[in-house]
Amino acid sequence: MPQADTARWRQWIIKERTLLHELAVLLLASLLIGLYFLAQLDSRLADARREYLAALASQVAEYAVEYTATNNLVSLNVIARSTGELAPVARVALEDAGGRVLASSGAPVEAAPVTQAMHLPGGGMVGTVKLWPAPDTEPQKKAESGFVLLVLGLLALRVLLLLLARRLRGEPLWHQPPAVMEPAVEAAPETPVSAVLRLALVNEEHLRRRYTDSLFASLLAPYEQTLAQAAGLYDGKVRVALDGGALVEFRGETADAALSAVCAGMLFLRASRRVGEQRKQAGQMALEFKLLVTAGADSVRSLACCQAGVPGRLHVPENELAALALDTHSLYRPEQAVAVACAEGNTLRLQPLEQLAQRYQLQIADQAERLVDGVPESGAPRM
Repeated sequence: MPQADTARWRQWIIKERTLLHELAVLLLASLLIGLYFLAQLDSRLADARREYLAALASQVAEYAVEYTATNNLVSLNVIARSTGELAPVARVALEDAGGRVLASSGAPVEAAPVTQAMHLPGGGMVGTVKLWPAPDTEPQKKAESGFVLLVLGLLALRVLLLLLARRLRGEPLWHQPPAVMEPAVEAAPETPVSAVLRLALVNEEHLRRRYTDSLFASLLAPYEQTLAQAAGLYDGKVRVALDGGALVEFRGETADAALSAVCAGMLFLRASRRVGEQRKQAGQMALEFKLLVTAGADSVRSLACCQAGVPGRLHVPENELAALALDTHSLYRPEQAVAVACAEGNTLRLQPLEQLAQRYQLQIADQAERLVDGVPESGAPRM
């Protein structure tokens, strides 16, 4: 929940604290009273069931005494089965004077039975009737449901009485949460994108067919991290991940943004090669990428041109080298420029960059060591 909404509801709770306190007290008192009466009800119901079973056991003993004395097991089984079918009875057992079960009905239960001795008219004891009570939760469930409805009704009644009193006094029915004034912060307009760095994975289609999505993502994971760190050192923002043809945006003056993009790309290439060496030593696959830096805003065209470049190299469109002032900061061989077919059938000459000027190259080499070895970079590099 936003901080402003939290503050508003806190103020509302403070204004309605009297009502909330009364409702809490009413709810607590109702729970305590309800629990007491439910316990009393359960005890009384248990006593009533045992009284019923005692009367029933007396009747069964009167009917079964003669059959017990004559050892009429057929009649005793009929009496046991008929008695066991009664709802309040879980189990019935008819025993002789020695405790031997002559007839029974129902599954064994853990509750204590109601016992009634069977006596002949002359006073001799011939056996015993035992009845176990069946659990009856229906009355308790109805009582609990009625109690919940009663508590809700009491709470609603208290609220209605308060609303009626406020209406009679001409007060608002509810204290509305006050609006919390927050200082208006005018968002500064975002600087437009001046240059982009595109990356394309070499043999991407082959790798996608060879590996599952999860394995493919695990292959890219260390390179994703390397790209994010390299872009962050040069104030770039990764907008598209590697599995979608990575796009890193750079803002500011066009020439400065383009140089930052080239430095970030060179840093990624150097660091990714070291990552690949570590992966090969561990028996894992190393990946290779093609890179492109351009000031063009057409993302489809820039990705197509990047995919047409030379693996393991960073390219700049030949017509943008001077326009972006990159010819004064980098070393390249014009004879190595390649003509590639980009989107919509257009042909463009891409110039692979050999390396940057010496001071940039030394800075990138130091940054690559720190990045791969996990040593934090102190501050943004100086351009």
